Amino acid sequence: KAAYRILGTSAGESAFADRVFQAIPFYKGHPWFLPTVQAWFNIRDKLGI
Repeated sequence: KAAYRILGTSAGESAFADRVFQAIPFYKGHPWFLPTVQAWFNIRDKLGI
């Protein structure tokens, strides 16, 4: 079904064909999580992990 969906044929239709899924959960375009991720990697670098 996935291959038919990618090809755009009618055989690819399923119960989820009309649903729109978020690409990244809880992400609305503003990178609010990047300072936390940066701090985590800075700590890992200092500890040598």
